[in-house]
Formats: sequence, structure tokens, C-alpha cells
Amino acid sequence: MTSATAHTAMHLPGTVGQPRLEILLGGSVVLIVSLLRLWCVHTPLTTCWSGGDCLADGWSRQLALTLMLVCSVWLYSLRTLGWAGHSDSSIVDRLWSITPVIACWDWLLSMNQQAEGWPRVLIMTLLCTAWGVRLTANFALKGGFSGGEDHRWSVLRDWFGANNGRLSFSWEAFNLLFICSAQQLIILAFTSPAAAAMLTADRPLNGLDFLATILFILLLIGETVADAQMFAFQTEKYRRIKANIPLQGTRYEAGFIQSGLWSLSRHPNYFCEVSMWWTFYVRAPPSASHTSAEGRKAHLGARASSRYEVMKHDAHNCPYHGSWMVRSLSSTIMPVRQLMKPHYSPRPMPQIFTVAAGCGTINWTLAGPLFLSVLFLAPKASLDLTEAISSRKYTGYAHYQRTVSKFVPWPPAREGTPPLKVADKLFIGWFIIGILITYLIDMEQVQVASWTPMTNLSLR
Repeated sequence: MTSATAHTAMHLPGTVGQPRLEILLGGSVVLIVSLLRLWCVHTPLTTCWSGGDCLADGWSRQLALTLMLVCSVWLYSLRTLGWAGHSDSSIVDRLWSITPVIACWDWLLSMNQQAEGWPRVLIMTLLCTAWGVRLTANFALKGGFSGGEDHRWSVLRDWFGANNGRLSFSWEAFNLLFICSAQQLIILAFTSPAAAAMLTADRPLNGLDFLATILFILLLIGETVADAQMFAFQTEKYRRIKANIPLQGTRYEAGFIQSGLWSLSRHPNYFCEVSMWWTFYVRAPPSASHTSAEGRKAHLGARASSRYEVMKHDAHNCPYHGSWMVRSLSSTIMPVRQLMKPHYSPRPMPQIFTVAAGCGTINWTLAGPLFLSVLFLAPKASLDLTEAISSRKYTGYAHYQRTVSKFVPWPPAREGTPPLKVADKLFIGWFIIGILITYLIDMEQVQVASWTPMTNLSLR
């Protein structure tokens, strides 16, 4: 909800502590420096800075516009210092669902429509647009474009001492580093897989694209349902309160929603939001066209003489392949493959595990969903902040925390059932990771089996 809707006062001690300012500011600095460092080293930005035209490159152009937007939003937020005593953070909330759509359409329009990868970027752009339209409509429905702001900002200002009419340097530093800077960079980061797809325009659609698209749509529907359930519950609750209709004995008595998707997760909308951008990242392995002699020549370069040269050429579109991570994976997996299959011919590592438009399982766009997950799931981050507020409002929220999963939808625990021990959680996590690793190995085997022997390449 936003400050434009009704709200419940906090009168309880709460179950989650307040975030510490130094951790929030330090984390923001680490995030900003990490993303800028990553993008300066592992994206086409390096090339355009060394003498090219940065505005002609779609990714570099959007990064420049984002940095300009950071400065503009921060200066605009200072306009309220005179009468409110603090900067205005609401503008960033209004941009969250708009700037990714603009970036994706810019990258799509920068491409040649005859490129094999153009349909992929078109699908990603349409998915991002659907997400942006839904989120913008949801925010507008809650009064976000009518003077309201995320209700959590007001709580943070109280904790930072910025709601008493006096200038709070703590809040202003937080506004600059996190609200205006870090969040805008995270927005560009989780949209960046579309830029990677633009840069690898020679890869046509494949089965993984359709799987990721279906998952994205299902998660989008899930987020829509969760937000609709929350809005309907809060609207009816406050309608009854204003009409002096007793809440006792009804589902509104506790004050917070516990039905629908909210009976399986305390934050199902956040789960869908974060998961959507992970599906945005997982896309597009190389096509069969790259197994032909012509495809290999166009993609890898003629007569590559070493694995390093193959990687370096492939890094023109996916620069992260030249990193220590890929080299270490290559040196580890290749010998194992040779032991398992004596006649196995080594292939360039970027072509075995492939995600994000053929850029490899680990590539520079991973920072987007990774930092978005940190934004929601890290201690004292968005989820903990929300729970710190809710546990101070509602007496039954502590019981809700003990019985319902915090993030991943899961059947609620029965009354009296002890919570999972740390060892149990680690075992479940290990089991899930094992399944995923097995799936990735199977994907690799399928791709290796379908690969034409690379007799024209001498890989030493």
C-alpha cells in the first residue's frame, strides 16, 4: 500500500529489528561500485570509451541515460527540503516500472529486424512491457501517482529522525546512495539480459526461450493475483473500519491477509517479482546453425588456434567469458568430460553451458537478478523491513511468521509443528541444487551429442 491509502499505526515491539544505517549505506556503496566496475570491464562500454561512439551502442546509451537519470532524480527529490525538511523519495517508485520498458524498446529498435535473434528481443520486450503496464496500473490504483509514496519510506524517515522537520543527513545520504542511485542501477541490471540478447543477435529462438517465456507469464499472473488479493483485502478492511462494522469473527480481525496465495507465502508478490527476472536471465542456448562450418566461422572466427582465442572472440558479444570464472569451469569440467568419454573432443566452454542469449551460464547480466534478490532477501532488506513494520502493527503476525513460509510458497505448518532445523533446510537446499546440476549436465550432454565435430578448429 502507499501513503495515499489508509494505514494502521505501529504500537507493538515487533519481531524484526530496525535496519542499521551504516549497513544500508555501506551495502549501497558496495552495490554501486560492483555494478559500475562490472559494466566498465565486461560490457561494450569498454570499447566505446576507448574511441567509439557510446551513444551508437544500445547498452552504453542506456547506461549513460541511467546515470543522467540518477542525477536528475536526486536533484528533483531535494525540492521538498524547504517545506518538508527532507527529500522526496516517491519519484523513484514511479519510475521503477517505466524505465525497464523504455530500455527494452530502445534495444529492440536498435536491432536489425532480419537478425536471427530479433524475435527473442521482441518477446523479452513484450514481456517486460506487460510487466511494466501491470505494475504501473497497480501502483496507480494504490495512489502512487496521486501524491502517495511507499508507506515504508515514512517509517524509515521516522527511524532516521527525518520526519521532525529537521534536516537529517542520515536520510539524505540514504536517499542519494540507495533510493536514487542503487535502485536505478538495479533496475538497469535486471533488464540487462535483453541487452545481452541484442548483442548476440545471431542466435535464433529455441526451446529454452519458450520455457522461460511460459515461466515469466505464469509468475506475472501469480504476482497479479497476489497484489489483487492484498488490495481487495485492505480495501474491504478499511471500508468496514470507516463504516464502524465490527471486524471480530471475520477474516479481517487479524488486520492482515492470510488467505489465497498469502496462506502459502508471507510475500508471494515479491517471490513472483524476483523469480520473473531470473527467468529473464535464463534464455537462449546456441542454435544448431552454429554447429555448421559456416556458423562456426561466423561465430568463432576462422582458424582459431587456441581455446583462449575462441573465448576472446566470443567475448565480443559476451565479454564475461574471458573471466576467471569461465576459465576455472573450463579447466575443471573438460578433464572430467575426457575421463567420462575417451573420444570426447573439447569444445569452447561458452558453448556448453549457455544462458542469456547464448552468453554462457555465468555472464555479466547475472548481476541483475542477483542484486535484485539481495535487495529483497538480504538481512534487514526489503522483506525484513516489511516484516518489521507488520509485526509492530498486528498482534497475530508473530504466529503468522511461525507457520507460513517467508518467501517461497510452501504449505503452511500445522499448529504445534516445530519449525525446520537448519540441518533440514540445508538438506532440502542440497537436494534441489543437486537436481538443478543434474539437469544442467543433461542439457550439456544433449548439446555435445548434437555438435558436429569441430575438425576445422585446432584447440590446444
